Amino acid sequence: MSGRVLIIGGGLAGLSTARHLGEEAVLLEAAGEVGGLCRSTRRDGYTFDVSGHLLHFRRPAIRRLVGSLLPRQLRRHRRRAFVSFRGRLVDFPFQAHLYQLPPRIRRECLEGFLEADDRKGWSGLAPPEDFGSWIRYHFGPGIARHFLEPYNRKMWQVPLRELETEWAEWAVPVPTVEQVRRAAAGGPDPSLGYNPVFYYPRQGGIGALARALAREVTRLHLRRRVVAVDLTRRRVTTREGRTFYFERLVSTAPLPELLRMTRGLPPALLEAGEKLRYRSVCVFNVGLSRPGLPGRHWIYFPGRGVPFYRVGFAATSSPPAPRRAASPSTSRSPAARALRLVVAGSGGKCGPGWSKWASWKRERSRTWSTSFTSPTPTSSTIVGVRRSSRPSCANWRAGESRR
Repeated sequence: MSGRVLIIGGGLAGLSTARHLGEEAVLLEAAGEVGGLCRSTRRDGYTFDVSGHLLHFRRPAIRRLVGSLLPRQLRRHRRRAFVSFRGRLVDFPFQAHLYQLPPRIRRECLEGFLEADDRKGWSGLAPPEDFGSWIRYHFGPGIARHFLEPYNRKMWQVPLRELETEWAEWAVPVPTVEQVRRAAAGGPDPSLGYNPVFYYPRQGGIGALARALAREVTRLHLRRRVVAVDLTRRRVTTREGRTFYFERLVSTAPLPELLRMTRGLPPALLEAGEKLRYRSVCVFNVGLSRPGLPGRHWIYFPGRGVPFYRVGFAATSSPPAPRRAASPSTSRSPAARALRLVVAGSGGKCGPGWSKWASWKRERSRTWSTSFTSPTPTSSTIVGVRRSSRPSCANWRAGESRR
């Protein structure tokens, strides 16, 4: 089989490319469903996202496109996010809500920010190129030490000086001096940041978007894992032994995997590919017997005392349909201890038997997912991913370093 353009991978990038190219594109997806890291799965009445995703539209044209794919299905949310800090919840962004901090720490953060801003003015130095130095350059030692450094070290799992600024600065809003002064005095700016408003499907989890795109792709082949790419003959071979020819190739596969399965590449290029580092994520999707914390979308956990870095509350983004409730249960595993910790923190409780609902799944995308589900659909979100979806779920994201 042949196509003018052959696309490897049925995540959002591959699906969107195939949709826009129309009949000239052939898309090969290794899994039995589309979506990649943006797919959602159903289990025992729950919808779980493989990994948490929200929709932030910077361009009106993209918002109109997604709206046309999911008519009357997108729900608009105003962000309600928090930072767990010394036994209290501080509104996010941390740097825009300094008035919620203890007085000594508030003063330290404010003075550090003002000194950093003054230093930028008289030094004439350009912003640093590494992320660790960039944080202190813009925010000073207080905000850096109490939130930005510990949180980002926990999330990225590498020394922050090893990260280029471009890699992460887009997600860290830098307020003006006036905004920080107001934040210290009790006048926060809720619009600060790249995601003060976001969208999420009313039903079906984030995978609803991938499925909507797939309906407009005419030449889509599922369960077609590419194992070899021959650029000379312009063909790919799948695990089943089928051959697909192309004039142009679009790959959305992880770059190290693409290099390993491409024949005839220079050894130096293959060697460079093996040196690429990536960040693994452990995701726990958990079904709970009651809603979590009403009015909250997610909470950041920068502290070293807990292994996860983020908790998301699914039902806040996609309210569950009412159904008879049942309880999750207990186990002695580390995952169970984490579950009990978060359930207790959200006001729920664990009873016997939930461990039988746990299923471990290692994703090819280098994401490890554990879904803890109970027959009950009401929802809350556990640890550290950004969110599961409806009905009742909790998800935990903890970082692992793989190099």
